[in-house]
Amino acid sequence: MHSGHRQRMYEKIKNNDRLYDHELLEILLYNAYPRIDTNPIAHALLNRFSSLNAIFNADIEELSEVYGVGENVAAYLKLVGRCSQGCKASDYFATIRNRGDMAKFAELRFEGKHCEVLEFYSLDKSGKLKRVYSYTSEDMTRVDIESYEIPRIITNKNCKGIYIAHNHLLVSAKPSQEDDNLTAACLKYCLLTGATLYDHIICATDGDIYSYYSSGRLDEIERHIRDKKYGGE
Repeated sequence: MHSGHRQRMYEKIKNNDRLYDHELLEILLYNAYPRIDTNPIAHALLNRFSSLNAIFNADIEELSEVYGVGENVAAYLKLVGRCSQGCKASDYFATIRNRGDMAKFAELRFEGKHCEVLEFYSLDKSGKLKRVYSYTSEDMTRVDIESYEIPRIITNKNCKGIYIAHNHLLVSAKPSQEDDNLTAACLKYCLLTGATLYDHIICATDGDIYSYYSSGRLDEIERHIRDKKYGGE
């Protein structure tokens, strides 16, 4: 009985159906109670604290007083609250206002790296960073990436713009032919889907930074792609 009910609740999450506060809490408590009905406990918590926010900010001692909630479950709920607070506290950092912000962000990401790393930063229409896709082959001179990864990133429903960045460890920030090819491949998909490729940034260990946008190379590649009507070479 419980397994069937839980599966129906999970389906509601997958389908993006509306979930009431008691249902959200009930599902959250599945991790704490693998084999019992968590609905009464969820209602008991909401009856005591009146809202999810109040529950997650309550003291462990007071949470433990509620029917069905022991000290371990109270600590679990407290942890959920701490995670929520951490998300709110870090959210302000995730807006990329301009290409200078992106270059600084990329430098911080690559600081101390001992192998080449390639990253795609997916932004929504307001410039908020929504996803970071990071790839490495644990090699100092290259990163191998499957061809299907680029369209997967760009066709994500929240993706309105993309920055690409990677680091050079043993050479200058000057782009290679492989870097040009990657930029072109990403730009083709952006032109087809309406997303924007803002820049491809290369960070060298000597502090030098190359920007495809600032150098004019991004416009050059776009003109070449348009002349070919998005086709291959």
